[in-house]
Amino acid sequence: MNQTLAERIYEVIASKGEPMPLPDIQQAIEDKPISSIRGRIYDNLGKLFKKIARGVYWIGLRGH
Repeated sequence: MNQTLAERIYEVIASKGEPMPLPDIQQAIEDKPISSIRGRIYDNLGKLFKKIARGVYWIGLRGH
């Protein structure tokens, strides 16, 4: 089964094991534009992701 973009972002950050800046996340998901990655992060702030600093994100509690 294909992962959603939000799930892919979650896995990238989780595998790094520390907060990641948006450009580093985009490098790991090269088939999607940075605007789409940012959008999925913003759609899931407080759910899958936490904003640590400007442009730096960490994982929150997984919703499932």
